[in-house]
Amino acid sequence: MPAVLKLVLISFLACLAVQVWPSAIFVWALLWGISLLLAGYYLGLGQLLGLFGGNILLLLLLGDSAITLSLLVSYGIPVMLAAVLLNRGKSYYTLLLWAMLATVVSVSLFLGLSYVYQGQEGINNVRTGIYATTQSSLEWSAQSGVMKFYEQRGISRTEMKQAYDSLAHFMFIFLPAFFYLQAMLAIYLILYLSSLLARKKQLPILERKPFRKEIMPWQLSWAFIAGLACWLLGRDQMNWLYYSGANILAVLAPITVFYGFAQLGYWLKRWPLKNKKWLITLVVLLSLFFTVSTIIFIGLMGLFDSLLDYRKLRSKKEGI
Repeated sequence: MPAVLKLVLISFLACLAVQVWPSAIFVWALLWGISLLLAGYYLGLGQLLGLFGGNILLLLLLGDSAITLSLLVSYGIPVMLAAVLLNRGKSYYTLLLWAMLATVVSVSLFLGLSYVYQGQEGINNVRTGIYATTQSSLEWSAQSGVMKFYEQRGISRTEMKQAYDSLAHFMFIFLPAFFYLQAMLAIYLILYLSSLLARKKQLPILERKPFRKEIMPWQLSWAFIAGLACWLLGRDQMNWLYYSGANILAVLAPITVFYGFAQLGYWLKRWPLKNKKWLITLVVLLSLFFTVSTIIFIGLMGLFDSLLDYRKLRSKKEGI
């Protein structure tokens, strides 16, 4: 079977699977996104848009408009933009940049329009739903004997309830960040897995640099600084500025850690072989005993490298 027919078939089967098994929507969305993205290489622009339209029509005919909207916002729009750019011969990093920007814009519009449409009542319903979920988890703990296990270790039911309430509050506060992170992770995985498939099929597309040579775009450093400023300025009043800054930091923190590991891999590669084992052992021990501190330090490595370019990657690219 020709590759293009396989991709078309996979895209339609993924849409069907979303309706049959919606709890695994993330997995089906990855398959859907990979098939659409690679179709951008094989198909013309009109055929690509026709395939995308056919997929959306199938989802609507199957009857769940909420699932269709979720797929469009978090996966469909960014992937289609990336597929169009791939169709025009753009590089992996150009696709990644514009797909991520499209993800941020589409999720922001979705959250903003949801608030305009539902208002404060919608927010209260979300809060109530989260607290109801944690309450049911607490009741399950009491019925299954988990609560008794903690009580034997000196943790009272009141303390357990406070812990669950704190968890519900945390989930509610960082719910916007969760939407962004889920969508951005999916888009990254779609592009990354597509690049692996392209390499396996020896296609001249989606070529990536080695992981140790990845560097965070410097613009994200200033976004991180802006989020930190909002978080600090609104901390006393605990107002919308504080929560906005907290969500910005929650979104960007794992990104800085990702690029921090890239820098760590770069220096490990350059480290003398006789000392490399000791350095790896030190990093592992620090990660085990000071996990949070180590993660923060690695994140700061990625953050400051994007500003100061310790590895001189941008300078090499510019021929300096």
